[in-house]
Amino acid sequence: MAPIHGAGSVDVDTSELDALLVFPPWQCDHQGTPGGVRSYEAVGFFVTGERIATNSFYAARTPTQQWQYHCNTSDFEGSVSTRYLYLVSAGVSEAYHDAFEHGFAVRPSGFDDGSVIYVPKDAIQ
Repeated sequence: MAPIHGAGSVDVDTSELDALLVFPPWQCDHQGTPGGVRSYEAVGFFVTGERIATNSFYAARTPTQQWQYHCNTSDFEGSVSTRYLYLVSAGVSEAYHDAFEHGFAVRPSGFDDGSVIYVPKDAIQ
């Protein structure tokens, strides 16, 4: 598996995963997103190499509907799925730790900001 550029690597088989979901996504909070203001690069290289989607990206403009879709986390806990790899900030991890209690292993992200990666246990190599 490719490393998340600048963050080290995670031994994960992404062939059965649908996406790397980042919380908060870059376009919603580029200061608080895991990896900071340049994380869209690291995430972009990773998802391109692994051929999976992401919810975190740099866009010159983010229309209101798109912002609401990506940035509204009101049902975050109810939507956690083992079909996804999650890269989350320390604050999100603390707030939603219970949502990842079953079916996931937690790994340090490698970024120097306390963020973590929740890896579906079935995807660990």
